[in-house]
Amino acid sequence: MFLRRFSRSALPAAAALLLSGFPVSLSGATVNYTLTGKLSRTSGTDPLGINGATVNVLMAIDSAKTPSSFVTTTTSSKTVYQNPASTRLKIASGAVQTCANPGVTFFLTDNVSTGADGFQVTGCTLPSSVFSVNLQVPAGRIITAIPSSFPQSSVTGSIAYTVPGSTAKSVFSLTTATLVATGAPPPAVTVNPPSWSPTVVQGSTTPLTQTISLQAAAPVSYRTAVSGGAWLSVQPAAGNTATSLTVTANPTGLSAGAYSGSVTLTYGQGITGSVPVTLTVSAIPTISVGPSSLSFSGYIAGVNPPSQALTVTSSPTSVSLTAASNQPWLAVSPSSSATPSSLTVSVNTAGMLSGSYNGSVTIAATGTLNSPVVVPVSLTLSGIPDPQPDPNGPQNIFYGATPPNPNAPVLLFVHGLGANAYTWFVAGNDMYTTAYYAGYRTVFISLSADNSQNAEKISDNGPMIESVVPVILQHYGVSQVYFVCHSKGGLDLQWAMWDSPLVRASAKTVFMLGTPNQGAQLADWAFGPGSGIAGRLGLLTPGLQDIEPATVAAYRANFDPVLSTAGIPLYTLAGSSYTGNAVTTITGPILKNLSGEANDGLVALTESHLNPAWSIDLGTTPHNHFDLNNGTISFPFVQPYLPAPAAVRR
Repeated sequence: MFLRRFSRSALPAAAALLLSGFPVSLSGATVNYTLTGKLSRTSGTDPLGINGATVNVLMAIDSAKTPSSFVTTTTSSKTVYQNPASTRLKIASGAVQTCANPGVTFFLTDNVSTGADGFQVTGCTLPSSVFSVNLQVPAGRIITAIPSSFPQSSVTGSIAYTVPGSTAKSVFSLTTATLVATGAPPPAVTVNPPSWSPTVVQGSTTPLTQTISLQAAAPVSYRTAVSGGAWLSVQPAAGNTATSLTVTANPTGLSAGAYSGSVTLTYGQGITGSVPVTLTVSAIPTISVGPSSLSFSGYIAGVNPPSQALTVTSSPTSVSLTAASNQPWLAVSPSSSATPSSLTVSVNTAGMLSGSYNGSVTIAATGTLNSPVVVPVSLTLSGIPDPQPDPNGPQNIFYGATPPNPNAPVLLFVHGLGANAYTWFVAGNDMYTTAYYAGYRTVFISLSADNSQNAEKISDNGPMIESVVPVILQHYGVSQVYFVCHSKGGLDLQWAMWDSPLVRASAKTVFMLGTPNQGAQLADWAFGPGSGIAGRLGLLTPGLQDIEPATVAAYRANFDPVLSTAGIPLYTLAGSSYTGNAVTTITGPILKNLSGEANDGLVALTESHLNPAWSIDLGTTPHNHFDLNNGTISFPFVQPYLPAPAAVRR
C-alpha cells in the first residue's frame, strides 16, 4: 500500500522527540510484504465460510513514510503507520479485494531480545467485513521498526474479521504461513570507532574498556559475539543502535605480546559487522637515571651552587614517575612527570654552616621493575673565598664572591699609600666580609699592576684607576659603582675623576676614609726636620712627598672646579686616635704638635675635609689611620648611604 505522508509536525510530541535522534527519511523505496497461509478457525462463527481456505495478504508501504507514532527503548522499537493507500486481500480463489481507507493501521515491532518480532494490520475494511492481521515474526527479521526487506520466513499468528452489524469476531490461526518483505534494505549501521587498539603493561590486572557507538537512520537491533580469547568481552549481548556497546579487554595473566580479537555484530539474517580489537601487552618497563650521583659545592652565605639535571628514561614504554628529596636544603622539580624526563636538582644553602652534607633524590615509577631509584647527593660548603682576579683580565683587579642577590650594588675599594688590594681582605681586615654579608658585590684594585705595595705619586696612580674602571663596569654589567677609598687612594681617585669623564660618570658615590684632602703636614715634617725618623719608619716615598700641603693645594686647584659641579656625593671620615699602631704611636704626637688638633697618626682632622658646600663630613671615629680601612670600624659609617640589598645570613 502507498500511504499518504504526514509531516513530522503532525506527530504527537513524544513521538517526534523519539524520532529526532533517528531520522527516518530514507530513500523513497517501496517495501512489499506478502503473507501466505491457511486459515484455521479458533473462535467465533465463520459467516464468510473461509475456514480452511488459503489467504494472501498483500501490503505495500514507502520506507520513507513518516510514522504516526514511533517509540524506541533499549529493548524494543515500535512504529505505527496509519491510512495506507491500499491493502489487498485474497482468500482462496476469490477476487483480490482492496481495504478501504481511512482506517487501516500498520504496526511494526522490533524486539531486541531473542523473542519474536511483531507485525500487525488492523482496520482493513472490505464491503463484507473488517479484517485484522496479527503475526509473530522470527527474531532478527524485523531488525528495524521501519519498513525494510527480509527473506521469506515462517510466521505464526492469526487473522480475524467482523461482519457489518455484528461485533462478534471470527478468529483464525495461520498454519504453514510465510511472510516475505522485498524492497528497501535495512538502514546501514556506522560503528565508531571502527577498531580499538589498547595498550597495557604486563602484570596489570585492571580491565580496559572502550565505548562503541552505533548509528543508523533508525534503531537497528543487533546481537553481539566475541572471538580471540577469554580476555575480550562485550556488553550487551543484544541491543539496538539506540544504545552503545562496552568492549572490555582484561590483561590479567597475559604475557607480553600482541593479542587480536574481534567483536561481531549480527543484524538479522546474514548481515554482520565487526570491530577489530588488538591488545598490546608491553613488557614490564625499567627506568634509567643519569648521572647516578650528584655533587654540589659552594660557600657559606654565598650564591647557591648552580642546579644540576637528572635524566630519566624508561624502556620499552613511557611511564609516569614521581621525584622527591629527603633534605630541606635539597629540592627536585618537577615532582611528577613522564619519561623521558629531565629533572632539575637544586640546593639552598641559606643559613647553613660550613661542612659536608648528604641527601638523596628518590625517583619512583609504579609498575616498573627497578623502582625506586635513589640518587645520592652530596654538598660541601666552605668559608667565603678570597677575592680573585678574572683569569682572562687584569691581575690587579680582585672580584669578591657574589652575594645571593647577583644584582646587588657594586662597591669598588681603592687602597692607600704603601698598600695593595690585599689590605682589604687579609691580615685581619674584615672590610670584605662585612660588605659581603651586608649583601653587596665587591671589587678591590691594586694601584700597582704587579700587586706590589704602591707608594707612587697621585698623577701616576690616577691613570691606573682610569684603566681598570671600564673593565670592572663591563665585568659586572653596570654603569656606576660606589667607591670606597682609604687614605691617599681618595686623592688618586679624585685625579682620575678630574681627568676622565668616564670615571666621573661611573662614580655613583665616593667615600674617603682618612684621605688627606688638604695635604698632610706630616709629609712636610718627614721631608724636612723629621727626615731621620721618617726614614727609619720607611715613610720617605714619592707618594708621601706628593701629599705635602702645597702639592695637594695645586691638585685641588684642578680638582675642585670639576668635583664641585659633578653632582657626585662625596663623604669624608676622619680618625681621632693614633694609638694601637707602632708607626702612628710615634707620628701621632708629632702631628699633634704640628697641627694643634686631633689626628689619626698621619692625617689631622681638618686635613681630611673637603669644601662643605659640595661634600659631607661623616664625622670622626676614635681609631688610628691604619684601622680606618677595617670593615667593623668604618662600614657602619658608609652603609647608611648605600642602597639596601638583602643582607646575607651568616
